[in-house]
Amino acid sequence: MKTTTEETAECWQCQMTFEWTHTDRFTPTPRLCAPCTADAIAANVSKARQATADEVRRQTPPRYQATDTKHPDFNLKLWKKIQSWSPTTDDSRPWLGLTGSTGKSKTRCVFLLLPEIALAMVRPLTTPDHIPPIPSIAVVTGYEFAELVHDQFADDSKAAAKKKLSRLRKADVLLIDDLGKQRNTPAVAKELFALLDHRHAANLATLWTANATPESIVAGMDADLAAPLAGRIRECSHIINIS
Repeated sequence: MKTTTEETAECWQCQMTFEWTHTDRFTPTPRLCAPCTADAIAANVSKARQATADEVRRQTPPRYQATDTKHPDFNLKLWKKIQSWSPTTDDSRPWLGLTGSTGKSKTRCVFLLLPEIALAMVRPLTTPDHIPPIPSIAVVTGYEFAELVHDQFADDSKAAAKKKLSRLRKADVLLIDDLGKQRNTPAVAKELFALLDHRHAANLATLWTANATPESIVAGMDADLAAPLAGRIRECSHIINIS
């Protein structure tokens, strides 16, 4: 049976004496008092958030890094609509899909949303000793995805392509722009199904844009892949159609 006793220690940060609860002989003496612990945790969260913001910016194309939401051509109505969305961690809809014709600010909006989603994943730890994990982020277009699938069979690029495809599967947040514009060869179809099926099973946050419906995204695939994949996309996605 554990016994608890009150002990005192000196904070390494502020040098103030503080009380702490000694539960058993294996409990280490805390280095920081409660206020200094809270400050250290907050500082670590701030570092993690800055690192996350830097990673998002690194992966955001320059064209979208300085998006002006007040520009007359920007779809402010759409931006306000998707800002209320956040990925769920249960089995409902951890994906957001934007469908509609070109020129509706779909890509700008998902890149604006990307840092909000990533930063929300930074969670403070209970101890001040470590910086919280930085969420992994990946960005790809439909065309680039098809190129990666092709490159994984080329001797001079297969290692890098396979590494990138694995990263797309496992990323905490994935953004796929222009999904459906890739040519759905058998190899591309198989790899796309594997990508989205893995993210479906793991409930990983996924943002995607397309010019058409999930059924159009899988056009050209064999029936045994097309119908299940369109179903995965619909099942996981909160889809906003921009007319």
